[in-house]
Amino acid sequence: MVKRVLAGLLVVGFVVAGASFAAEKQGIVKFGENVEIARGQEVDTAVAIGGSVTVAGKVKGDAVAIGGSLYLKDWSEVGGNAVSIGGKIDKSPRATVRGDVTVIGFPFAASEVGKEEAVMGLTIFSIISFIAFLVLVIILIALFPSQLGKISAVVEGNLLKTFLWGVLIVILFVPVIILLVISIAGIILIPVWIVLVCVAGLFGYIAAAHFIGRKILKAFKLNVRTMMAEALIGVIVLSLVGLVPFIGFIVKAVISCMGLGGVALTRFGTEKT
Repeated sequence: MVKRVLAGLLVVGFVVAGASFAAEKQGIVKFGENVEIARGQEVDTAVAIGGSVTVAGKVKGDAVAIGGSLYLKDWSEVGGNAVSIGGKIDKSPRATVRGDVTVIGFPFAASEVGKEEAVMGLTIFSIISFIAFLVLVIILIALFPSQLGKISAVVEGNLLKTFLWGVLIVILFVPVIILLVISIAGIILIPVWIVLVCVAGLFGYIAAAHFIGRKILKAFKLNVRTMMAEALIGVIVLSLVGLVPFIGFIVKAVISCMGLGGVALTRFGTEKT
């Protein structure tokens, strides 16, 4: 059933993308490059993924910079929304934006603070984030013990299958966003897709950590058998492993993909496979 749903979503996505390409021949979408709309130039949309967007002319639709900044020059015009994710929006007072202006930045940007302050800030932020994450784990286990338990059991019994499903979702994450960006109507669904995958990743990570914690306690023949203790031990161990350069990242990535695949196979732990 899950395979059929995913296949259907892919078909719909490609159909929408094809229609969008046909209807928006003057739209500009670049990956890893900057987009520049010169004075006197007019396009339907301007999107840069991994780059910045500079508008001196007119964009009839949205101007979006993901992983870059958006620069709106004198007398430029954006008929839709102006969005920058991971950058800033530098808007001239004589530029016109008819839609919303949205900036989603990252904390402790190197250009805003010194290196020492940035390192200290990131260290404090990491510690606070880890403590907050442990609290979140406790809350989610208390609220969804059955669902997380099912996901953990599926991961334990289907290591390769859950890993492959998790990798598939990771591979599709950016292409789905691109398809939604290209389709003007689909832009409003981007936050839904991002939130869905992030929540699935969180559930999957906690479930996989529970599986790891249970194995560790069993290996050391400890009598602690509560789901809360097993999950917390798993989270702490994975966090320590993550401190090891390269290998730690690989291990956490594999475990995370297994958990994400477990969420997909069990529909957030609502059914067994």
